[in-house]
Amino acid sequence: MISDENDKVARAALKLCLDARQLDLRNSGGRKNQEKFCPGLLSLLYERQDVDGFARLLTLIYLQLDSDVTGVSDLSRNCLDETLSILGPEALVKPLLQAIHNTSTNVAGLVGELCGITAEIDVESPIVRRYLLPEVSKLLIGCNFHPAPDQKPTEEQTAVISFVRCLSNLVGSEVVFEAARKEGVEQTFLIHIINS
Repeated sequence: MISDENDKVARAALKLCLDARQLDLRNSGGRKNQEKFCPGLLSLLYERQDVDGFARLLTLIYLQLDSDVTGVSDLSRNCLDETLSILGPEALVKPLLQAIHNTSTNVAGLVGELCGITAEIDVESPIVRRYLLPEVSKLLIGCNFHPAPDQKPTEEQTAVISFVRCLSNLVGSEVVFEAARKEGVEQTFLIHIINS
């Protein structure tokens, strides 16, 4: 059900996974702060080294952060925070990027999540060059940046600007410029974003 193409089916499956984990804790008499990994399905996928399933489930959980179904967004937040504390920020980058590219409703919020994750990543991590640097161009192109000095940026554009600045603080603006140049992003525009 989690990988079903129908979004409603996938969301219902995710809610069942999250709710089932909460029920497991209540029924076993365990306290939330005693568990080692949440929710149970993520733990199972991790233990079986199902990297694709693990990433897909985390992507779905990210997509539920703005859910209007009672409790799902809170459970999703708790799950992501727990995963971050156990596995570190690198484990969340790929699923988060997939979530950003699979939503049209919460791009700004998810890019904000990406800023927070990026700030915690070590500059030497291979994740930086493999995923984060190429993402600069994708996000700039994806949110239709057309620089106009008199026009106020949208919420999505503001989030992307924050991400570009965050990444520049991590690796240096020259590295970001070079990565974006390879993808055809105009340098004067990028300089304006980083320095404004």
